[in-house]
Amino acid sequence: VIPEDPREKFDQIFELVTMMMADGEIAKEEYALCKMISKKLGVNEDVVDAFVLYIIQIPHTNKAKINSSASKYNNYDYAKSKDKTDV
Repeated sequence: VIPEDPREKFDQIFELVTMMMADGEIAKEEYALCKMISKKLGVNEDVVDAFVLYIIQIPHTNKAKINSSASKYNNYDYAKSKDKTDV
């Protein structure tokens, strides 16, 4: 179900981008999927790029929180997998 509230749309896109970047890499296929979902939600695809840049600029301590948040979606402990400072 596509949310009507623009904030919910942005929240969903941000969570997708967060999950995409949780392993410290940006796979071409994941990036394209985020762009496609953004478009289907009726949000400019450039929002994905803005979120990527925002996440890259977050200090290391906040990246750990992001990785922790993303890990709940697939039961994988990103904090134990490797250092995420290279995102």
